[in-house]
Amino acid sequence: MTSSSYERIRAGLAAGDLDVLLRENPYPRFLGVEIKVLGGERYYVLPRRDELIGSRRLGAMHGGVLAGFLESASLFEVLITQQQYHVPSPVDFEIDYLRSARQPSACHVRCEVVRQGSRVAQVRAECWQNDRHKPVAASRAVFLLRNVDNAPAKDSHA
Repeated sequence: MTSSSYERIRAGLAAGDLDVLLRENPYPRFLGVEIKVLGGERYYVLPRRDELIGSRRLGAMHGGVLAGFLESASLFEVLITQQQYHVPSPVDFEIDYLRSARQPSACHVRCEVVRQGSRVAQVRAECWQNDRHKPVAASRAVFLLRNVDNAPAKDSHA
């Protein structure tokens, strides 16, 4: 994430524009991720798309797509909830696949920032389809929080 991208995200979030996260992050945008708020609860949605199927025989979503969705949602949750302004970089991500995420149902993710300090944030996330009490996957993510000024500069080749 470049510092200019981060500044656009920061400004968008300050204005209440959650979709700025999708505009500034190409992979979740490619997947078709949506951010929803219902009853004061924020969650992330991955709509059904045939190109996301990993096993045609099972009609199940590809595990890498599911992992990318959970990691992106976790990163977004840190950006939305952080008290200071830092650029989160993933340093650890673990996922438990609990059952097949079968089509045609969309996947939903709810994240919880378990701990956020000045240098590290830890996030738990759970993914389900039709029944929130029957998760298809759960993840734990750890993000290093870097000051914008300390973020690595983008390579420039003149």
